[in-house]
Amino acid sequence: MDQFPEQEQEIKLRDYYRIILRHIKLIAIIFVVVMAATIYYTVRAPRIYESNGKILLELNKQTDLFFSTGGFGRNDLNNQMEVIKSPSVMESAVEKLKRNPFAENFPILSLDNPSGILAKEIDVSAEREVDIIDVAFKSTNPTEAQAVVNAVMDSYQDESLKYARAEVTSVREFLEKQLDVTSKKLAISEEDLRAYKIANEVFALSEETKEMITNMVEFEAQLSSAQTELQIVEKKLNYLKGELKKIDEALGEEMESISSPVSEQLRQKLIENESKLAILMTKEGYTENHPQLISLQNEIDN
Repeated sequence: MDQFPEQEQEIKLRDYYRIILRHIKLIAIIFVVVMAATIYYTVRAPRIYESNGKILLELNKQTDLFFSTGGFGRNDLNNQMEVIKSPSVMESAVEKLKRNPFAENFPILSLDNPSGILAKEIDVSAEREVDIIDVAFKSTNPTEAQAVVNAVMDSYQDESLKYARAEVTSVREFLEKQLDVTSKKLAISEEDLRAYKIANEVFALSEETKEMITNMVEFEAQLSSAQTELQIVEKKLNYLKGELKKIDEALGEEMESISSPVSEQLRQKLIENESKLAILMTKEGYTENHPQLISLQNEIDN
């Protein structure tokens, strides 16, 4: 009894073999057509070139370039990735591309809103367990792919340096003001102390007075330090607000471009329903309580 299944299987294989032989020409033609189409597409399809670059994030012990977080964690890397794709960096990168000697051959510059398209097409990712950000761009033009990556990284570096300089300048200006204020306070204090000594015939300060003066100096130093930190934080907050405003404006333009066709379709639908309603109301048998009129009126109201 065990031989029957083997015989049936052998018969089925023979049947398949006969079917293949019977349609061998059709199979060969299909194979040739598929291969020819594949080769044609491979030859005719434009080549895609990809350029990659890496950015090493180095944290300053005092302040980093954008966020004083004490180190680069996952959130910090994500923040830096968003900064790279921010409108200010993208617009700066586009301006650098326009100054490239081969700019006329760059497809992205021929498009509307190249900075917005660049923000969508640029690939920014973070490597695991290291403070390195990868920047990649694909293009049919190898020169453009390389130029875009270089322009984006240079623009990010420029933006970082600009903010760092602004932060240092802000701190320097604040310290200069504080130095002037402190010098005046010190001069007034010395004058008051001299007058006090003369009035009370005191020529040597007690240990308690010296300790009190030392504590006051320390408190003044801590206050100045806190005010300096506040000034730095306010500068960073203003920068972030500016970037957020740019992102909101870009998002608003995109939403407007998306919603405009939808609004036009709804307007056309409203006009069409109102026309149908007016025509039906002129016909006999269509009262205000007619189901079709009620349905159209509901669509118009909604």
